Amino acid sequence: MSRIAYTASKKEFIYDYDTNAFMGKMCEGAALNRIGGSYSEKKSWEANASKIRSLLSLASVPDDVQVAFEYKSPLAGRVDCMLFGVGADQKKHVIHIELKQWSNESVKQLYSTGVFEVTAFVGGKYQILSHPSQQAFNYHQNMINYIPAVNEEDTELEGFAYCYNYTYDGKPNDLFAEQYIPIMEKCPLNGGDQVIGFANSLKDLLAGGKGAEVFREFISSPIRPSKNLMDAAANMLKGKEEFVLLEDQLTSSNSIFGMVEKAIKNPSSKMALIVKGGPGTGKTVIALHVIAELASRYSNLTSFFTTRSTALRETLKTKLKNVTTSAGADASGLIRNIYDFKPCHFREGEVDVLLVDEAHRIQRSSNYMGDKKNEQTYLSMIMSLLYCAKICVFFIDDHQGVKKEEIGLSSSIIDAAENYSQRLKEETERFKERILAYKNKLENKKDKIEEFEHELSLTGKDLAQYERLKKSKEKLEGDIYKQYQLEDVDSKIKKIEVMTLELKSQFRCNGSDNYLDWIDAVLYNNFSGIKAIGSGFRSEYEFDIVDTPQELEQKIRSLDEPEAKPARVARLVAGYCWKWTEYPLKNGDLAKDVQIGEWSMPWETNQGRARGEYSKLYAPSAELWASHPMGINQVGCIFSAQGFEVDYIGVIMGPDIKYDPVNHRIVTVKGITHSVKGSDEEVDTCIKNIYRVLLSRGRRGCYLYCCDKELSNYFKRLIQKENK
Repeated sequence: MSRIAYTASKKEFIYDYDTNAFMGKMCEGAALNRIGGSYSEKKSWEANASKIRSLLSLASVPDDVQVAFEYKSPLAGRVDCMLFGVGADQKKHVIHIELKQWSNESVKQLYSTGVFEVTAFVGGKYQILSHPSQQAFNYHQNMINYIPAVNEEDTELEGFAYCYNYTYDGKPNDLFAEQYIPIMEKCPLNGGDQVIGFANSLKDLLAGGKGAEVFREFISSPIRPSKNLMDAAANMLKGKEEFVLLEDQLTSSNSIFGMVEKAIKNPSSKMALIVKGGPGTGKTVIALHVIAELASRYSNLTSFFTTRSTALRETLKTKLKNVTTSAGADASGLIRNIYDFKPCHFREGEVDVLLVDEAHRIQRSSNYMGDKKNEQTYLSMIMSLLYCAKICVFFIDDHQGVKKEEIGLSSSIIDAAENYSQRLKEETERFKERILAYKNKLENKKDKIEEFEHELSLTGKDLAQYERLKKSKEKLEGDIYKQYQLEDVDSKIKKIEVMTLELKSQFRCNGSDNYLDWIDAVLYNNFSGIKAIGSGFRSEYEFDIVDTPQELEQKIRSLDEPEAKPARVARLVAGYCWKWTEYPLKNGDLAKDVQIGEWSMPWETNQGRARGEYSKLYAPSAELWASHPMGINQVGCIFSAQGFEVDYIGVIMGPDIKYDPVNHRIVTVKGITHSVKGSDEEVDTCIKNIYRVLLSRGRRGCYLYCCDKELSNYFKRLIQKENK
């Protein structure tokens, strides 16, 4: 499967176009590679091809310049047209062109701080969209970040925007307004009346031809992030745009800033935004981008990033601890524990913007086991977060809940926001009822204790019962003491304005939507989906099944290259089906808890680190397992892997999931996993969600071992069908 709908030499392209064969080949390639193909897209392709045909003829570039249409960007979206060849400077040139049919009548200038946008009439209505040069630059930065070939010394990447129905007329106007000059300097914009100058530029860049060779190097280049997500977060806080946002990611970011501006004008308002997206859609990237921008542009606001993922939170704090914000604050202070956001710490709406990453991990209780009594609340975690924040943004994947107590569904958040005042009252009343019941129990126990105390001789059974009653009384007194700040959770705000956005473009798994759709179809027994998707994703994403855990370990170790430039990270993960020993063995080594036959490896570091000669063999903590070079010697579980990504992932499907040969479907086995307890349908969903998360942690590839041989054979049959 290719990332391009159509590609040919200039000579072949012009022949295809002139003989009316182009659209047939274009549509065939798009269908084969699952690249769009709606009626409006086809009309756009036809119009674009006509203008590119004229442009290439005017440029008089060699016949062996390579032309490509509809290139699937590694991060998100598609590039309209690309040209490949050797320039007059003898360098290889990769050129991408953003094509627009906008006319002077259909577009107006609009300025938004930090983002170059316009108001354009598209799809039957006016919409706020990125300036064409901004769109081109987004793809430009994306290719620099994810395609190593364009970073070679002998290769140049150039981006252009071409609005062929728009007239510049030699003077600044809406699209060429002075406010857009900074972005147009990065990716020049050309109007229809500038086609001669545009053609001359292309002539110099492609004068040497030899496009097929340049194209092959580009299209065969591995797709991998050139910068680590955590380093990017730190650099963004220093004012550097490392991970650029594209399309729906940019829309989500701009929506948050729109809410901020609205809140500044109306301080008494409360708002919530739910950003829904599957694995790799950039939820964490957006959150980090926004928190960086908030720190830079709105340093007077109280803004925080939070998540229940300890591993992600601590890694971010480590990366940011030496970085200061524009207000001079330590950047790691922007990252807070989710249990911090309770009425005992913040008044209603005291946090201006709260970004909740991994919101699907929100649990029922807001309290942590180590909280002091005066640090607790009776509010549910959803209500507590909404209470503390003026603007609360939830980044969520409804299919990543991996524990029964995790209740962070978008529907639950919407219900809580739309019935905010009522939910506060209901939770308050329930707490009061519980306290009243405690008081009644306490009075009964006090009476019984007094009866015992009247007896001067307490021995044997009576004495033991007396001691139990005293402890029970003390506990009840402690529970009653938890009547913290009941009056503080009253609110005059009846309803929180809530909006939902969905991220559809993803950049994990080499950008292969087909792989992620296939995994979903297989795990959740969507047989029509399995048949429709097939296993063609293997041409764009590495996926294979191995027969032994030894083979899986060997493969993952061979792919892990921490010293490479850039580093390549590979890790082993497994379903949480084996115990996790808290402390090292007497000899200082970690217990090899994950055992399959004669093969064994330790989990991530638990409460105690390895000692002595073994201390250098492992990552120092579970939080650093994914990023520390020695994490390769340990197996990660769902709680360390969720929220992270590596280049290659090796997944062990444990004995908690198997194939049912009678009903021909994947089923879960209750009572084995340590991740979630119980035997109902909710547990079945949690187990499958766990493996969905683990199977989507690899950017470039995933290798799988199944403890159940029938399950292994099932996966093999599925991926072999299309290869026969």
